[in-house]
Amino acid sequence: MDTETIERLGRWKLQRFSKEIPFTKAVTSLATDKPLVYLEADNQYRTRWTFYDTKTKRPAVFCHAAVWAWSSDLATGNYVPENKPAPLGLPATRLRTKPSTQCQVTYCFNTEYDESLFDIQQTLEEWLPSVKNFNATARPRRGWQDGTDPSRRNRFIMTWDIFERKGKDNTEWVSRIKYDPHPWVKDAVEKHTYVVPTITKPSFFRLEDKVLTAISDTNPDTFHRGDIVWVSFVLKYDVSGQWSPVYMPVDFVRVHTTASDEIDNTNNQRASPTGDVPRLEAGLVQLPDTEDEVQLAESEDTHSAGDHTQQLEDGGESSSTKEDTVASGSGPTRTTRKRKAEQGIESEETLSDLEDVHPPVASKKRTIKKKAV
Repeated sequence: MDTETIERLGRWKLQRFSKEIPFTKAVTSLATDKPLVYLEADNQYRTRWTFYDTKTKRPAVFCHAAVWAWSSDLATGNYVPENKPAPLGLPATRLRTKPSTQCQVTYCFNTEYDESLFDIQQTLEEWLPSVKNFNATARPRRGWQDGTDPSRRNRFIMTWDIFERKGKDNTEWVSRIKYDPHPWVKDAVEKHTYVVPTITKPSFFRLEDKVLTAISDTNPDTFHRGDIVWVSFVLKYDVSGQWSPVYMPVDFVRVHTTASDEIDNTNNQRASPTGDVPRLEAGLVQLPDTEDEVQLAESEDTHSAGDHTQQLEDGGESSSTKEDTVASGSGPTRTTRKRKAEQGIESEETLSDLEDVHPPVASKKRTIKKKAV
């Protein structure tokens, strides 16, 4: 990774737009007598644990920055109703034809040269045993994305559930939802009474002259492989089976792009800010860096750089020979493999090893050499 990218990442890992807490600072604070966050079991579902902001007593919204790799279709993800055309590159093992919480949109970061997300996660998991009653039955940790396999530390994935189970809290979803669900999703909700569209959806922005602009209103209007992306998210733990962290993205902001030409991304949907946690909105002005954050960023830059001097492949240059192939029916536009790769949309090569995103895998003994965050 080049020096300029390393420096940008270091700064943006600590940048806030609203009341977010930098992931690095939050985890570091857990070892002090003034932690910025605390972990607590949900009142209704005791097997779900959520990080809360110490000051506000509300779910903590963390923030970090990483290099964008790809995403699945932002409107339909891996959900494809029967007799509808599946997006190119979506493996049959990942495809879901019935609405459920396994219907997800996948967002992938390239962590080949910056493993900070794994390092912070490892530090958290070494701290978890100190939390009273957490995983009281000593269930094993789920193997998915645990960071123990060096060959799988080159990417970090977050997901968004397209559907949520219908319950008393979301019965009136029509009046609460602030984005327009895809026709496939609307049709599924009409036919299946046990699900509703997820009320909140991650928003996508671009930073322009220190002001946020909806990505749909910018040029290029999509993220590219190699872009530096700031992300905010809520972190929960599911201890109902093999326990595991659940990263719930809130907002994505492209703060630096590798693209130079306009790219048409017909699959992108703009999601409006909503929900129970602070959300970003177009027109919001970037908060200034504080002196201690700048110093911490410089220190982290030095740590992240290591011996890496290779240029990160960005793959973001667009081509003037792109072609679109529109599928029959009412499904989303299908794009050629070349266009998908340039836009950072998932392909067979990038998704072939994602079959274990949902099914639990056997736990293995974790022997990781501790790293500084």
